[in-house]
Amino acid sequence: MHPDIFLLSLLLAFLPAVLSGKPARPVGDGHEVGVHASDRPRTYIVHVQKPEHLMSAIPEVIEQWHKSFLPSPTLHSGEPRMVASYKVVMSGFAALLTAEEARDMESKEGFLHARPSQRLMPQTTHSPEFLGLRPDVWRDANRGEGAIIAVIDTGIDPDHDSFAGNPMPDRPAEWEGSCYFNNQPTCNDKLIGAAEFLESDHRVYPPYDEDGHGTHVAATIAGLEVDGASIRDLAAGTAAGAAPGAYLAVYKGDSEWGVLWSIEQAIDDGAHIISMSLGWDALVGPDQPPFYANAMAIGSLAAVRHGILVSCAACNEGPRPSSVCNDAPWIMTVGASTMDRALRLNLRLRNGYEIPGESLYSKPGLRGRLAYPGLSGDGNARFCTHLGAYNVRGKVVMCYPGRIETKQIADVVKKAGGVAVVLLSSKMVGSIIVDVPDTAFPTVSVNYPNSLKLIKYVNQSTTRCRAPRVELVPVGTVMGVTPAPAVPYFSSRGPSLVNGGILKPDIIGPGVNVLAAKTNSTSDFVLMSGTSMATPHLSGIAAIIKLHQLRQTGMEWTPAMIRSAIMTTAQTTNSDGDGITDETGKTADLFATGAGHVNPAGAMDPGLVYDIRFEDYVEYLCGLGYTDKQILRTASISVDCDQFGSIEPEQVNYPSIAVTLSDDVRRKVIKRTVTNVRSEPTSYTVEVFLPTHSGVTVSVFPRTLNFDTTGETKSFDVTFSALSCTPGEPGDTVQGYLKWVSAAQSREVTSPLLVTFA
Repeated sequence: MHPDIFLLSLLLAFLPAVLSGKPARPVGDGHEVGVHASDRPRTYIVHVQKPEHLMSAIPEVIEQWHKSFLPSPTLHSGEPRMVASYKVVMSGFAALLTAEEARDMESKEGFLHARPSQRLMPQTTHSPEFLGLRPDVWRDANRGEGAIIAVIDTGIDPDHDSFAGNPMPDRPAEWEGSCYFNNQPTCNDKLIGAAEFLESDHRVYPPYDEDGHGTHVAATIAGLEVDGASIRDLAAGTAAGAAPGAYLAVYKGDSEWGVLWSIEQAIDDGAHIISMSLGWDALVGPDQPPFYANAMAIGSLAAVRHGILVSCAACNEGPRPSSVCNDAPWIMTVGASTMDRALRLNLRLRNGYEIPGESLYSKPGLRGRLAYPGLSGDGNARFCTHLGAYNVRGKVVMCYPGRIETKQIADVVKKAGGVAVVLLSSKMVGSIIVDVPDTAFPTVSVNYPNSLKLIKYVNQSTTRCRAPRVELVPVGTVMGVTPAPAVPYFSSRGPSLVNGGILKPDIIGPGVNVLAAKTNSTSDFVLMSGTSMATPHLSGIAAIIKLHQLRQTGMEWTPAMIRSAIMTTAQTTNSDGDGITDETGKTADLFATGAGHVNPAGAMDPGLVYDIRFEDYVEYLCGLGYTDKQILRTASISVDCDQFGSIEPEQVNYPSIAVTLSDDVRRKVIKRTVTNVRSEPTSYTVEVFLPTHSGVTVSVFPRTLNFDTTGETKSFDVTFSALSCTPGEPGDTVQGYLKWVSAAQSREVTSPLLVTFA
């Protein structure tokens, strides 16, 4: 008999005794009348330490051991308690428990921690051209063909033209998954995998997308080229994902336990890249959980350990500082930027002056008196939630969004007799229009400076007893809008509160008014904005780089190498040649841009890369001061940090370099190691760029790096020194760049430099 089967039989024989160690009490299933909310079972994520004799056990044995922690196999309703038994992403399981039952497990041998699973929230025709993907990068990288990209989101609409592949009788050689839309090894030669695991009946189902977010994301990553794509005849062109030749595998997961299940499936199924445009409120702000209590971080580290790059949204909580999420150093954290396209509609005032806005409305000749009920100071009128007390019949009504959806605002104005809506922007939103309203009723968005102009126009016209007339003048799709790229207000900012000072986000990419597939339609497209839209661009680009390097050099690049190539070749200036700006119109700092805006062509051939091993991440966790049990929860590995070793966060071999100086610590030496990925001998010389009178000096040794062979590594030291006893006020920063320059090859390998004073 196989030893695992014997172990399973033995465990099953003793399982009733194990479970009866404490009497099981009937527990309601959450739907019973009279059950207090705190007593209702909910899904908990439970971390456990695997005993030595189970280290190599088969999954069935591990699952039975996990079940031994439960008070009973089922709820009072008969529903099984076990939701998911994890084998790869973490050591533990998800189960339906009450708070008291979770506490009762603490006395069981092997128990580490239990916490409720949190709900996760989801956070184009032109973007391939704007990024320089079409045609050169696609041609050189074969459009990402052969790459398998796992998308963990709200599901997918498999019937959209963006995913209309041909039947595929044979699965790709590396693919071990299945398509639950047709119960075949693949859905077609575009969508090769699709699954959703439901806790209600513990079965896998087709991941249909009722929300639309996942369909949009999947199409942005690897949607096929679809001619004639547009929205209301605007933004017309050929729609395509960043890697239109890549395969897609879609997993539906909107909870922490579901994300862990999806990551485990993606690893087992053979994915090359994982893309997650997800987050939840607790991931940002002062209550942000440490990595050992963060399912996104835990699952991502397991994927990276298996050689899979994980690309995640930085969240949409900007522009406030320290709002960035998904900020573990093993994750590629993606912020959002604008493109150079506008769907222009101008508002022509009485004097002929035109104020630009953006809209999908395209019929000329609409005129009316401009009205702003919010001048009265009435909050309901300001947000147009109720307009019963105001005469807006025949008028173009100005409203602030925020309290109700844009379509609801349009309905309120329409019912009150208005003829159009002008959506105003707050100071926080700033100069970038991030919401082009998709409503049947004429609606136009204007930015903050122009909102002030319109309010002033209405106010002055009323004072002078002159009607503030306005005409809607559709212009259509405008290309070459400047400055671009720019960082929109919603894109979350660093610094991270939990990663020890490593600069996040890593990179920014197109995430404003991105056109991609619309759910519940075979051919329609929709505009969406968010770091959720930026992330799939980077996921597709990462897949292209991975497969390109494998084909060109035979090298299997690690996730850190791919991210390094993207970061060190990033663009730090806009279309005007100036620094990338933010929603205020001022130069954006590194906490907004990270390394800069993605440059796919440069990332295909970075010259040098910064690599990081899984063991380095474990040493980093030791450097954060995590206990051995906390590291076990994070990395599913038992270590003694005293013996394993530790490194400070700033010493992680990251492509960006961030340090903290203070009155007590005025000098730091940081070590970095680069790997040559070019085939010919190359010499690099260092250049450092810092603001004048920054109060900090940066020196590098050696100043020249010479490489003869591919894969050769060289190390260098970067010394940061404060020039005075009090180099800066606490929280002040100095920001610059370090570049390794190869004049012979016209190549620059750039790292952001960040000095924070404590």
